[in-house]
Formats: sequence, structure tokens, C-alpha cells
Amino acid sequence: MSFTIDDAEDLIRLLREHPEWKARVRLEVLGEELISLPELVRQNGVAIRELQEIVRQNGVDIRDLQEIVRQNSVDIRDLQEAVRQNTIAIRELVSLSRRHERRMTRMDGRLGDLRGEVYEDRWISRFSGRFGTIVARSKLVTPRDLERFEDAAEAGTITPGEALAVRQADILIEGTHGAGSARRPVLLVVEVSSVIESNDVSRAFDRAATLQKLGYPAVPVVAGAFMDVTLRDAAVARGVEVLLRPDPPRRWNDDDPEPDD
Repeated sequence: MSFTIDDAEDLIRLLREHPEWKARVRLEVLGEELISLPELVRQNGVAIRELQEIVRQNGVDIRDLQEIVRQNSVDIRDLQEAVRQNTIAIRELVSLSRRHERRMTRMDGRLGDLRGEVYEDRWISRFSGRFGTIVARSKLVTPRDLERFEDAAEAGTITPGEALAVRQADILIEGTHGAGSARRPVLLVVEVSSVIESNDVSRAFDRAATLQKLGYPAVPVVAGAFMDVTLRDAAVARGVEVLLRPDPPRRWNDDDPEPDD
């Protein structure tokens, strides 16, 4: 059955007679979104009026508020740029610090080598007194003074590593040990270190052993200021002579002569 204009008139008449039906018909015709639209508009209007009141109470013109928002945007961009620049500066500072640390490490290494050479020179300069407890008629020698050693190195009787190790010995001293009929020649193979470590003991022992293979009366010796008691006992058990002389601390610019041994 089709819907005619007369039916519409009847519907209007019925809605007037039954006003409680209007809400039901309105929901069916308009939908929930359109029905709620006036309320949303009202709420937004209230919110806008409240914001205007807050702005008015604080004495801020809407144009001033817009300028503040714009300025804040500029300030935020400036802050972001400052953070970016600071990040770059921090990276550069970290890189500079690392380069400085590497340079200081190299300087510490060179300074340590220099101090080691100075300490070694002090043992060499007074070798006669400092090694006098184990050698008499002493004289300093170099690997070139040891003909059998040089011949063995050239002939390959000893390895290049063994030859290099002997040439790197801190001090070589020829002399004699004992008295009278018990006197015998010795060749001291000395490693010098302020604090004697196990590797110093091993180097002295191995270098002396190389020379012993060639017929030299080589005696391994470690010389320094400090040494662990347990390590000292172990070194003596291996046949390594230990000489400890705790030198007094000196200033680098101290030109006073060292006390006699």
C-alpha cells in the first residue's frame, strides 16, 4: 500500500494527538548524529565563551595571544637549533678528549721508557759497586764483544729470536767469581727494573741460557728496587741472582751526586 498525502496528513494529526511519538519519529528520520548536533554546538559555544573569559580576566587580547603562540613557536625552533648545535659541540669535545687521552697515553709511555733508561743508567754507572757482591774484576761488555755469540748468530746455530733477545739485554758484565783456586770466570746477564716482575726473571733466565748453550759461564741476574718475596724465592730457585737496592727518590732536576755505593 503506497503512502499518499492524505496519509501524511493523518500522520501529522496522529503526532499532534500523541506528542510522545515525536521523539521516536524524529530519531528514525534524522538519526542520532543530527539530533545531537545542537547540543554539541551549545557545548562548544560554552567552551569558547569560557576561554574568552579566561583571556579577558588575564588582560590578554586575542591578537596578543596569537603573537605569544607565534613567538613560542619561534622560541621552540631556536631551542631545537641550540640543542642541535650543543650536540655537535659535545661530539667535537668527546673527540678532542679521546685524542688528548691517546696523546697522554703515548706521553706516559715515553716518560716511562725515559725513566726506565735513567734508572738503568744509574745501575750501569756504578756497576762495579752494585754488582760487586757476585763479580770481581768486572767490565761492561756488549754482544759484539762476544765472538762466539756473533759467530753463532751468523751461522744460525741460535735462532734469530734468541740472538735478538741477547742483544736486548740491559747489562752484560764480564768478571770473576770466588777467590783463589775457586775463582772462575762469569758473564752476568742482567735485567734491570725498578719493580721486578716475573717477565724480568724469565728474560734474564732465557738470555743466559742461550749464552750457556754457546759455552759462556752466563749467570742470569735481576736488579731493581722492589720485588715480591714469593717471586724472589722462585727466581733464586731457578738459579737467578737477585740484587735489590731501593734507591732514594730523586727530582728530575736534582744535580746533586748520588751517594757512593
